[in-house]
Amino acid sequence: MAYTSYQSYISNVAATPKADWTDDFQQFVTEEFYNSSSWFTIQEETSFASGSYQNVDVRINYVFNPTTGQNMGDDWKLLMFPTITKQVDYGAMFLFDNNYWVTVNVENKKNLTSTCIVRRCNNTLRWQDESGGGIYMVPCVLDYVIQENRNYASAQSAIVNPSGILNIISQLNSKSNKIVANQRFLFGNADNWTAYKIFGGGINNFNNLQTLTNSSTGILKLTAGVDFVNDQTDDLVNGICDINENVYTIDVTGSLNGQEGTTSQLTASVYLNGLSVTRDITWSSDDTDIATTSSSGLVTFVAEGTANITATLTDNANVYDTVGVETLLVPALDYVVSVSPSKNYVLEGDTDIFTVNLYLDGVLQVDTFVFTVVPNTVPSSNYTYALIDGNNFSIKNNEMFLTDTLNIQCVSGIHSKTIEFNLLGGW
Repeated sequence: MAYTSYQSYISNVAATPKADWTDDFQQFVTEEFYNSSSWFTIQEETSFASGSYQNVDVRINYVFNPTTGQNMGDDWKLLMFPTITKQVDYGAMFLFDNNYWVTVNVENKKNLTSTCIVRRCNNTLRWQDESGGGIYMVPCVLDYVIQENRNYASAQSAIVNPSGILNIISQLNSKSNKIVANQRFLFGNADNWTAYKIFGGGINNFNNLQTLTNSSTGILKLTAGVDFVNDQTDDLVNGICDINENVYTIDVTGSLNGQEGTTSQLTASVYLNGLSVTRDITWSSDDTDIATTSSSGLVTFVAEGTANITATLTDNANVYDTVGVETLLVPALDYVVSVSPSKNYVLEGDTDIFTVNLYLDGVLQVDTFVFTVVPNTVPSSNYTYALIDGNNFSIKNNEMFLTDTLNIQCVSGIHSKTIEFNLLGGW
């Protein structure tokens, strides 16, 4: 039979009697699922490679080798879900029994139920990314592979130590996709590490889930051979290979104090083995009530006090630099309304001109004033007031008045002053 396209070919292959049974079988599963003693609530990733988990109900069963009928052991589990249409991705992660488990087989087409086979991640891939300097950890499965060199002419075989070769299985995600060919890893513990080196192309050995889609890989399979632990280049405390070949340091510079409400730009210089490089930096403040920082290192001084600003190499908390910053109080501004001349009287028959100015911390400002005669008991016939401009006015004493003062109010924005003048007699 000829098919017009790949998609129509797949569509015809996918056509099965399963759909005819789905509704009735889902009802049966719903009624019987929780009657079994093998159902548990575990955690699964909220979405593929998200790193966040949510609860899910499953039935957990043993896995048997279909050829030999042998129980595969507790490192293999068969998960069955109460919803028969549930889709599980190859490489999806689960969390239960204090272990991470990676999906190595899915059964969405062949079974009426939705099931998958998971394997316990019995170790962790730990490494420093060469290009970005980040420290990454990915749960993985370690399998021993027995290899032998067989001489078919003599029917003799040489025994090879199975611990010398490892199969490594992990989820293929944004972290594990950074693994490069010939990369080394440490497995074991702080007292007895063993180094392994990836064979061949490493991450370039693709295992596609869909034949024609190279981006469909959900699981990573690597083969590694035993290598020598190098205590000069390997971090034997944290179990990370070659970390001492790529030594990163960070130096933060910039103004470390400022007044409330102001900002200061800090700069983080990154060095790899003493040479300046460009890497992603994460900024943080240990007290955002005192000072905050943006993703680019722009510090905002919030309130009086001290705080620590830290620049960290993204994905590597071991590389950082911390500086202390201080937020200072904004000093009170010293505004003065000044009157010249400074005398507080006008003699009978005289006309005096008064100038009013605003000073800030002793510096003359350009502000002008609104002048108002404050009503009181001084008869208007005893004086003549005249506005000259926004900083000057004149007063003529027509006739002395000794029982009250002539008051002039001077207002400029929020600043004001009332000047009291005595209308004295002539000397």
